Amino acid sequence: MIMQKIVHDSSEVVTIFDLVAILWRGKFSILVVAIIGGFCAILYAFTVKEEWKSEAQIIPPQINQLGSYLDVQKGYDRFSELKNNLNIEDSKKLEEIVSNSYRTLILTLGSIDNKQEYLLNSEYYKKQLNKLTDDFGKKKLLIEMAEKDLNIVETNKDKNNSYEVSYVAETAEDAQETLLAYIDYSNKKAFDKVFNDLDFLINERILTLENNAAALKFYAEQTRKNNILTLKQAIAIAKDAEIKEYTGQNIVTANKRIDIENSSAENFSNAESLFLLGEKYLTAQLKAMESSPIIYPANYYQMLGNIKELRQLLDYKRIGSTFEYTKTPSLPLSKDKPKKILMLLVGLVCGFIFGCLYVLLFDQIRKNGFIARKQI
Repeated sequence: MIMQKIVHDSSEVVTIFDLVAILWRGKFSILVVAIIGGFCAILYAFTVKEEWKSEAQIIPPQINQLGSYLDVQKGYDRFSELKNNLNIEDSKKLEEIVSNSYRTLILTLGSIDNKQEYLLNSEYYKKQLNKLTDDFGKKKLLIEMAEKDLNIVETNKDKNNSYEVSYVAETAEDAQETLLAYIDYSNKKAFDKVFNDLDFLINERILTLENNAAALKFYAEQTRKNNILTLKQAIAIAKDAEIKEYTGQNIVTANKRIDIENSSAENFSNAESLFLLGEKYLTAQLKAMESSPIIYPANYYQMLGNIKELRQLLDYKRIGSTFEYTKTPSLPLSKDKPKKILMLLVGLVCGFIFGCLYVLLFDQIRKNGFIARKQI
């Protein structure tokens, strides 16, 4: 049999059987130290803060889960200048919409600022504040809860862009309720973000249409003013030329033959030829033009209608979801920390090891003292 040997000095060798005998003689001391170690472990387990972990798993939403956002997007695409490139029925466009909303949610969930903003007003954080008195401790607690307790991790289990969101609290109920409320809070914030981006595009389109409509209106009004001014000038010339009525004859002016029978006020380019229609006719036409409403182009009214419909899109209620659950926030059935049984076993093992070392060390000291007295 191979024996382990520990050399005390040049003249004495102790076998493993001797060690076992030494440990057996000190078994009560070992037992006491092991019990003390187990007691310390249990004491620590009952005093350390418990940790219950609630978990949820999310994936990108179905297209119908986007709710009112999809309706507003469809409405905007009908009036977009790039409608041929932004067809809402195109599968690539739908995939882009879903991906953008989900990506916004993931960024929101992982944002430290967003975590702190939510936790600062959460019921669980307010309960924890009652245990603290100093401002530094309160601030440290908020940072630790945001960075350590509230986490989001990509799972890569099914290659479905899946993420696991978790939260650790002192009770199972607090963990589940806080996680559920945080996901809901982040979803609303992400949904508002994608809606605000779309509202920005809608407002830009409204501004463009308003500018175009204003340009058409200005052109029509200015044209009317120009025609009225031309008629007034023609009437003044007709008075000077004493042309009261239209004679029905064609006239040659500046070597150019003017067909008066087939002409009207709108067909004359200036008052120099228009006066030939006669003062009476021109005056009647001026009165008719000044009293009649301005008729704007059809495009002008179409733009006003588009602006009205676009403004209605801004009033849509923001109802929808930027994700889908594959696992709702769970109610943990067992706490993560502390594991009391495991800690008890670790305490007993550590106590047993320290007890053995204590017995061996004490025996070695005793023998060295005996040898020293013998040599004297």
